[in-house]
Amino acid sequence: MYRALAEAEENAAAEDDLPQRSVPARIRQPENPLTAEAIDLRERLVAQRAVLTAAEIEEVDP
Repeated sequence: MYRALAEAEENAAAEDDLPQRSVPARIRQPENPLTAEAIDLRERLVAQRAVLTAAEIEEVDP
């Protein structure tokens, strides 16, 4: 049973090409506001996420 689970996890990791460990998040403090570059990056990432989410929805329900 454990061997099958381990093999399934390995196969899933190989197919996804995603890192096995999470990346530590940086927690911002109120006294450290975002820079203009960070704000621009955040806006672009949010826009990309919206586009990807819309594409995923279309795939599921064309």
